[in-house]
Amino acid sequence: MKTVNFIKCVLKKSYCWLFYLGLGFMVTGDFPRFPFGIEERKILFLVLSWPKLYIVFFSLSFLSYIFLNGLDINKIKKFKFLLTPLYFLFASFLLSSLFSSNLLLSLYAFILSTIVLLFLVFFAVLLDDKNISSIAWNIITLSILFLALKVISWRLNEGMSLGAYHIKNNSWLGKLQITWVLNFFAPFFLANTLNNKDKIFKIMNGLVWSVSALAITMLYSRTGFLTLTLTTTLIFVLNLGQFKKLILSISLFASAFLFFLLNNSFMKTQLFSSLINFYKDNGMKNRINIWKESFQMFMDHPITGIGFGTYDHIAYTQYLTQLDQFAGIKNTFFKNGWHAHNFMLHTLTETGLFGFFSWIYICYTIFLYIRIYTFHTVNKLKNSILISLFLSFFILSSTENLLAVRVHESFRMNLTFWFLVLYALGSLTPENERLT
Repeated sequence: MKTVNFIKCVLKKSYCWLFYLGLGFMVTGDFPRFPFGIEERKILFLVLSWPKLYIVFFSLSFLSYIFLNGLDINKIKKFKFLLTPLYFLFASFLLSSLFSSNLLLSLYAFILSTIVLLFLVFFAVLLDDKNISSIAWNIITLSILFLALKVISWRLNEGMSLGAYHIKNNSWLGKLQITWVLNFFAPFFLANTLNNKDKIFKIMNGLVWSVSALAITMLYSRTGFLTLTLTTTLIFVLNLGQFKKLILSISLFASAFLFFLLNNSFMKTQLFSSLINFYKDNGMKNRINIWKESFQMFMDHPITGIGFGTYDHIAYTQYLTQLDQFAGIKNTFFKNGWHAHNFMLHTLTETGLFGFFSWIYICYTIFLYIRIYTFHTVNKLKNSILISLFLSFFILSSTENLLAVRVHESFRMNLTFWFLVLYALGSLTPENERLT
């Protein structure tokens, strides 16, 4: 009997710590391949920097949990309201795959989406435990701090007079991926500096938000900078009463932030000017042409789309797609992550009206849940975090779609974004639970 209890205890600790390890490596973009100035190929660093390591940790954690507890969906009490819209979403994926002109690519995309869903079911079960949820946030805090510091270090070494494109000391790599991740987490850290009695917790979250904001700014991403500004303003406005406590520190940080911006020539001449005159920017002109082509693809297949996960194939084989040029090489992203550069348009293109309205249904269900079951003032701050998260996603995905199949680290991005949604929803206290 003692042996059985010991094995159960070991398994419980193992699936928890494997989950924490997977979460940390996923968020931070893994460990640098050549850290601390080391240029030799050290086997330990090569293993720790392997882009699939977080999947291994999650998989082992998942298997350990199932071996110990089984997998009962009925245990997911807080997230049951998402089951029906998820059924509709995956039905639209399957329907689009069955009517796809490239069945193999679509089935591959469907299998990947199913794996993401299985991991999210596992996350939902774990996040129902408050102890695991709180430790998970501590892991995330350290991971985001590490990621932001890696970005800042790379940019300082690269030179602030240059535009940022690839930050090669992490697996997120692209400035867009990093901008998405840091912006998704930023509202959580900012809001955590309010209404919490633990001073160390508040200081740590404020520090991570400040470092993340600096990293986002140093990436010279227009949509990233705009998103940071708008979500910060939104949380400030929605929680104005609580921000009065921090008005001095916020004023000092804002002053230092503005000083940095106004004394950086690249920021003034490139970032700000292109934001104001976005219609003249070559990147925006190219996107408009891509949107036109994508909309034509949707019009040709309005009901079930061109096929789930086939955009980077159909766009080349059946349409012009003249704008995919990277480093002077054409068709770089053929079956390698080319996308519609807009999440909702990409969804319309690949899965048609069925897929589009399924995504709308999920968003509607989440916001209905927030309004009906968490309308009490105790959740006002948490509600503003969720709204900011979706605002971030709406702005950032208006010009990119980093959730699409085969886009660089899209599997990691899907897991990260939907983990955050589950975490935020799980932190809410429904009215009926609050009163019991």
